[in-house]
Parts: sequence; C-alpha cells; structure tokens
Amino acid sequence: MKSMSKKTVIVALCVVLVLMAAAGGTLAWLRSEASGGLTFSGGANNPDHVTVTLHEVEGNFTHVIPGQVLNFDPTVTVNASVDAFAFVQIDDAIGILGSSALDGWTALNGVDNVYYRLVSASDAAQTFPIFTNGQIKVNMALSPSVASSDQSIGIQAYAIQAHWLNDTEDSTPTVAWEILNSTESTVPDPSDNP
Repeated sequence: MKSMSKKTVIVALCVVLVLMAAAGGTLAWLRSEASGGLTFSGGANNPDHVTVTLHEVEGNFTHVIPGQVLNFDPTVTVNASVDAFAFVQIDDAIGILGSSALDGWTALNGVDNVYYRLVSASDAAQTFPIFTNGQIKVNMALSPSVASSDQSIGIQAYAIQAHWLNDTEDSTPTVAWEILNSTESTVPDPSDNP
C-alpha cells in the first residue's frame, strides 16, 4: 500500500505540473508587452535631410596667361528639405584664381578659401554655379614660372542644416563650418552659452 500511495503522489504531481504548464502557456499567450523609446533617423531616411553634390567640369588648360579668362563652370547641387548652409572650399595654393568672382558665395570670415551661401528649404534640388558666368580670370600677378608649369585647383563642396535645436545665434556659417570640420559628432547646446 505504501508503494501505491507513492505512485498516486507522483501521478498527482505530474497532473498538477501539466495543468500548471497549460495555464502558464495560456497566460503567456494572452499577455502582451510593448516597449517605447525615441528613434532618430538621419540622412536620406529622414524627411528633414541635406545632401550636396559637386559637379565639376573638367578643365585642362595649356599656355595659361595672366589676365586670361577661362571657361570653367563647376556647380553645386543641394537637396535640402530644411534651410542649409552650402560651402565650397577652393584649394588654389598658387593663387591662379586671383580676383575671380564667385556667384553668390560669401567668404567665410577667418577661414581662407572657404565660401558659403544659405540655401532655403525646397522639395526640388537647387543648383548653384561657383564662378560668375562660369569663368575664371587668371591672376595678373601669376609668375611666368607658375603659369608655364602643371598646376591644379581643387574644389570640395559641403552642406549642413542651418538651424538646429532652435533658431539661436549659434546657427551661423562659422559654427556650421566648425561642426563640419569637428572630429566630434555633436551639435552645440545653446544652454551652454553664458
């Protein structure tokens, strides 16, 4: 009889375990969880984005003469769903450009050879020429040795949203340029200003 009651207890425990597993499974099936958080999207996945493309026209000029006008028409295309600063950095170490006029670009104070413009938000791409009438005028002070040697002009284009956090005085071309050239990926916090 002793062994019979031991078997009964084991069977009863097994039945209880099966019932508990069934009840637990049902509760798990009927239960739902949700979690929340804050998700940031950048770049082309974000409806507020800025992209820039530099369209360079290859220029290969021989026998350059000081004062000569050359047809050279690189353009910058900006896709900006928010206001943006577009920048061009022109590497003209030998000074061949001299006083060539830039078309709507403003020299960035305190930074040599960097120019900017404010680009208004638009659903369509906007293209801007760099040089007025697509021409450059060779510097009159260019030495004959430089004029007769192989030289090059490098151009890079950048763009960044013009306003972040809010429309504070921090939204300047100088601060935007510093952010573009920063090794950190942070935006200045206006509350840090005294």
